[in-house]
Amino acid sequence: MLMEAGSQSRVNGINVIILVHEEISPLIREELLVSMAQSTYPALHTEDELRNLVFRVTAVRHPRRHLMDSWLSEKNVHVFVLMPQTASYSGEMSVDSETQSLSPQMQKALKLSCCVEVYQPWSKQSLMEVAVQCLTVLPHEIAQLGSKDSQSVVMAGIHQSACQYASVFLRVQPFTPHTYLEFIAHYGSLCSLLHQQWQSKNKRITSALARLDVLNNTAQQHEQHLLRLQKKVAETQQHEKDLLKAVQNKTNLFEKTLEKYVEERNNLDYLENQSNQAEKQINSVFVSAINILKCLNPSDLEEVRHYRDPPDGVVKIMDAICLLFNRPLGWESAKQLFSQSNFFQ
Repeated sequence: MLMEAGSQSRVNGINVIILVHEEISPLIREELLVSMAQSTYPALHTEDELRNLVFRVTAVRHPRRHLMDSWLSEKNVHVFVLMPQTASYSGEMSVDSETQSLSPQMQKALKLSCCVEVYQPWSKQSLMEVAVQCLTVLPHEIAQLGSKDSQSVVMAGIHQSACQYASVFLRVQPFTPHTYLEFIAHYGSLCSLLHQQWQSKNKRITSALARLDVLNNTAQQHEQHLLRLQKKVAETQQHEKDLLKAVQNKTNLFEKTLEKYVEERNNLDYLENQSNQAEKQINSVFVSAINILKCLNPSDLEEVRHYRDPPDGVVKIMDAICLLFNRPLGWESAKQLFSQSNFFQ
């Protein structure tokens, strides 16, 4: 890096600024301080590199004095060295005691520097402003997790508490602005990771809710179908009740009809018994009547027909005969029946 800076300064005549971070290794910082103390760069090159550099420098049309100055001294190279202040001291100490309390590299750097600036630890307000600026570049979803002001206050408080703890218990100060920025970056990474996990869970929950919605719709459809089936079952049950009621009515009617049939059957049996008994009683009378009828002749009928006022017994018998021949009752009707030529037959 020093060789490239020297080449750019000598050949092109541009200003080169080298910023050396405070976390650089002590060995590299020592080499840098040696180069700054010598103000020359040939010691940093091999013989071949020196020949190439001499050729490049002499190839540029400049006065010889300018070439020597560019070779021996690099006035256009500016080095900014950031070094941690490892020793603590108060303003009442003398300059010699202050110098003795500093490290050798710090003493050498102070002697070679044309300007020295001492940066005090960041105040809480500065820490908060840095946190707000860093939180601004975070994704919008992560920034919405909380107020930037409240987050910056918490971050500044954590950093100051860590610094105070280290100064009291560790006797060293490992917490620097760089670690504070790393802390904010880690916080952003953690928030991003948590946000991704939250998004993943949110997607799973959304998917589960969608499936539940589908299941709910299916359940509602099944519920409606079940209601229709229940309605049909209720109608079928009502129809069954009506049929059972009709069957019961028919059964009652059948039982009543059966009872009436039994009653009529009993009456018929009774009448049949009565008829049989009457038949037995009149059988002898009937036989006698048949025998008497066999004894009748046409002259007997002619005699009866000439009765003007027949006895009651004769009238009753003739009324019965009129009924047998489907004739009107009465003596006149009986005489007309007797007058028929085929009556006696």
